[in-house]
Amino acid sequence: MTENFQTTVRYAVYATILVIILTLTGIFTGFQSRPVIEDFLNLGNVLLIVSLFGVAFFNASRLESVTVPQKIVHATVTTVIMGFGLSTVIILQSNVDMSFVFRNLQDLLGSALVFGQTELAPALALLMAVSVVIGVLAAILVVVPAFLRNQLFISLAIITVMGLLQDRLIDIIDLPDAFTVIGIFLVAYAAIYFLPLPTLPARLGVGVGIGLATGLVLILLVSSAGLERGSWLRGSGSVPRIVSLANVNTIEDVEAQTSTTDDNRIAFMTIVATIGIVGSLVATSEKRMHNTAWYVITGLLLIGILNWQDTMNVGIALLSIFILMAMFTFVPILSKQANTRFEELGKPDAPKSASQTQSREQTFTRMLLYAASLGVLLITPIFAGQYITSVLDLVMLYIIMGIGLNVMIGYAGLLDLGYVASYAIGAYTAGILTTPSVVTIGCVSPAAASYDYIEMCQGILTHWGGTGVLTFWQTVPLAILFSAITGMMLGVPVLRLRGDYLAIVTLGFGEIVNRLLLSNTMKPLVGGAQGISPIPSPVIDLSGLNPDWVYTLGDAQDNYYLFLAGVFFTAFVVYRLASSRLGRAWLAIRADEDVAEAIGIHLVGTKLLAFGISSAFAGLGGAIFGGWLQGIFPNSFTLFVSINVLSLIIIGGMGSIPGVVLGAFILIGLPEALREIQDYRLLAFGSLLVVAMLLKPDGLLPPEPPKLSEKATNQPTQKEAA
Repeated sequence: MTENFQTTVRYAVYATILVIILTLTGIFTGFQSRPVIEDFLNLGNVLLIVSLFGVAFFNASRLESVTVPQKIVHATVTTVIMGFGLSTVIILQSNVDMSFVFRNLQDLLGSALVFGQTELAPALALLMAVSVVIGVLAAILVVVPAFLRNQLFISLAIITVMGLLQDRLIDIIDLPDAFTVIGIFLVAYAAIYFLPLPTLPARLGVGVGIGLATGLVLILLVSSAGLERGSWLRGSGSVPRIVSLANVNTIEDVEAQTSTTDDNRIAFMTIVATIGIVGSLVATSEKRMHNTAWYVITGLLLIGILNWQDTMNVGIALLSIFILMAMFTFVPILSKQANTRFEELGKPDAPKSASQTQSREQTFTRMLLYAASLGVLLITPIFAGQYITSVLDLVMLYIIMGIGLNVMIGYAGLLDLGYVASYAIGAYTAGILTTPSVVTIGCVSPAAASYDYIEMCQGILTHWGGTGVLTFWQTVPLAILFSAITGMMLGVPVLRLRGDYLAIVTLGFGEIVNRLLLSNTMKPLVGGAQGISPIPSPVIDLSGLNPDWVYTLGDAQDNYYLFLAGVFFTAFVVYRLASSRLGRAWLAIRADEDVAEAIGIHLVGTKLLAFGISSAFAGLGGAIFGGWLQGIFPNSFTLFVSINVLSLIIIGGMGSIPGVVLGAFILIGLPEALREIQDYRLLAFGSLLVVAMLLKPDGLLPPEPPKLSEKATNQPTQKEAA
């Protein structure tokens, strides 16, 4: 037996032991209730396939100087060993009652482990056959070009997530609306792509013209075909939100009855014209904006197709994979052309006046696309629904805290595991000041009061009347300020600590704050285990302008805009700080403190600013969190919050704001949308961190290195300046 074969067998045995342990925890039987593809594949099947395929692919890919048949042998041996181990567990479980030891273990016959087979012999035969097929496929994919293989893997992952979330995604957008958006976008994009126009007004005019022309055609189609269920324009999906605005007749439908008014038609024509403008702008735009637009358009198409069939079936899955593979193939090519045309708008060899005009066109194009992106974010709750919006709220909360902690870890290189303390301080500051408490009216709220504190409350009430109950908007700056001050106070005694020692001290600070929140000593102020509730919702009071302009941010869709404003504010401030002298000082400290001090950086002041600014954003997140949930409790501020924030930074990319956003969606949004698998959340976290560290040690979206040479080239010389 060769050394390579021995290594293959050893890895296969290790993987088999791990999969058997997972099987005994009941993970396959627990996941089989989550369909991915209707009547074909469930989450348990996906977990089995990924387990077999992953180990086989690893064993085959590490063999560099062997032939394809030899790779197939190694991969197949791997999956056969794993299949044999699982078969042994199935035989043992079918003959011995193991529930007294493994309480979550259910009958494996008929489970996802054997693809629903209830008879022992056929079940084992099917399991071994699937193991062999997966081993062969893994070995073949090893020799497939990397770019094509990665596209396939990402496409399969997206289809799996869509299948798991199909009940949540299905109502976001329907196929007629998706076709409307995509059709106008593609026509406007193609018009500018094949007929590049030199000026921005010309491109905008083409986009508006295409949008309005398409809108008129849709009005005629909707008027003739109607939007009743089963019609060729609607299908079996829900009533389209956008296309229904073009209907000049009343929709007779048991689900919805709407009559199109002049306002609806004006809104419809405005929407289609805006989509045409976006398509014309994207055709001449920067790479990141171009690709983002195409990803959004493709996602809308996939969700529309899912809505059209009302479920994820085999046909929809295959069609979606084809669409995704096509997008991943052609979008990079298109983005190069779009980015080249965008850069040509500001050629340095052009005349001075023309160069200035072209630079303005670049700026206007960029700003218009940013405005369009903001518009998409603003209308997202209308289409997403209450549940998806609440998940987005939670994701944005962690984005705010992640960007704040990134100041400490990503920029200054200071490992903080007690970040939840600043988050709790901000939340409790806002909660105390917006409710009847010792600080506001001289006594605790009735829910937290008890006989033991009556004398103290009466004394405080006699000698000091309190600040009075404040509004949410008055408490947010105070919460930010108090969190920043406490963060800097923590930084003073730990300035000389680095690495693990700093992490341990900050971890202790977080635990101290949590214990104080639960203690009886602090109960008159913070409510003890009962917390502070109810906290009034944020209110936007514009009654001075109009008596009817009073808005209470009570539900998830209302608070969405508050979280969105918090994300933009946090990202803007941190981005500007990172590009400033202070940001460069942080990066120097992260690289080497001794060298940073030697070149004149004041370590004490720079570190304290990192502690204070990072804690301030945690306080902002805590204040918004309390107003969103209308109550705060100590069990919301545990070490696990700090671990979550730290994990999303590591996975997304330290020092990268887009990386924080991506990490928050992966680690917070996806598990929150799949609450049925919460029992295995820590397992998923650990596995994802290990995979990320092995494959992408800098994160999924690491920060781009500064292009100092280009900046130096773009600086005018003394002769040009004169």
